[in-house]
Amino acid sequence: MAHPSVQLVEIFADAAAFAAEAVLLAAFVLIEMRAKEPITPPRMFADRNRSGTYLILLR
Repeated sequence: MAHPSVQLVEIFADAAAFAAEAVLLAAFVLIEMRAKEPITPPRMFADRNRSGTYLILLR
């Protein structure tokens, strides 16, 4: 069993990674929405089923 302080560090590391992921995803979406020729067209995410599938595949 790991020491409690090690577990606390792991929890903070996970939280920091999740926060960084959320910030980078938001930045990607904003940049793609403003681009003349986006890599991923925003209309692809208009379909709820497709968006849900993409989210499931990320994890």
